Amino acid sequence: MYKVLVVDDSAAIRRSIARMLPDYTIVEARHGAEGLEKLAAESDIALVICDVNMPGMTGLDMLAECGKTISAVLPPVLMLTVETDDDLVQRGRRCGVSEWVTKPFTPAALKATVQRLLGVTPD
Repeated sequence: MYKVLVVDDSAAIRRSIARMLPDYTIVEARHGAEGLEKLAAESDIALVICDVNMPGMTGLDMLAECGKTISAVLPPVLMLTVETDDDLVQRGRRCGVSEWVTKPFTPAALKATVQRLLGVTPD
């Protein structure tokens, strides 16, 4: 079973994503700093789903910091956010974002994107 790290300051979003992805082990982080800790502690995370705007450390700041502090290769990153600004999207690409999905999103679209990023055959 794939392990997915969900980094979002909204508990409701984290729970919603967990319900949409019942076939995956979900690890939750409430902000970027906690996401960094989870990435450093759990080497078997296969995918990161992350918000941009979070208090303390944004999702993009977390990804930039990963390159400095975590020696392991960053897994694919799905940025799940309300942000659509092209400059942010380009910054995300430079930080390692694999896919940028805007909220609101459908469960089917999220699941399909996760499967594609993990190379999983769709149901």
